[in-house]
Amino acid sequence: MRHLFFTLFITLFTTSFITAQDTNSQAQCELDFLDDKLTFLSDGTFQNEQVVKDAIIKLEPCGIDGFDAQFFGTLRNFSKLLSKMTVGGKNVESLTYKDLLEELKKVKSTTGYKKIRAFSELSGQLSTRVGNYENWENDKQLFIELGSSNQIMDKVEEYLKKNRNNTLTYKEILEKLQK
Repeated sequence: MRHLFFTLFITLFTTSFITAQDTNSQAQCELDFLDDKLTFLSDGTFQNEQVVKDAIIKLEPCGIDGFDAQFFGTLRNFSKLLSKMTVGGKNVESLTYKDLLEELKKVKSTTGYKKIRAFSELSGQLSTRVGNYENWENDKQLFIELGSSNQIMDKVEEYLKKNRNNTLTYKEILEKLQK
């Protein structure tokens, strides 16, 4: 149960950094720097996650958004991308923004990534929604979609029953219940 609380907390926290995706941006992707090399891979700044996120968000006109930058900008996830981009023997120093964009698009089209994104969006809804007993049955559906256990849902429902004038968001309620 602690693990589920922690997972929900991290997911809810992370979604605060998400921005909306511009669906028309795919057609406008004619950036002059796509052939530029990813210099941060060889100049030592690769270890700084913010540098990686900034490089990824430069591709926003090509359908990459804040969620993508946040997700792929972690060293762990970017390292996985990097290993995929160099599988065919391509040298790290020769990788370009175009290579990065192509790999990002491949991963974004996978079912797994789409599920992670949907999960994060649902979590984001819960992180900002104030818990209300009158709306609990509707809100409970989000918890079900997120795979919450009956035990967690029962505790949230019990909390809302006892606190009819609640002003806390579901994120805050879960944090409170975790303590």
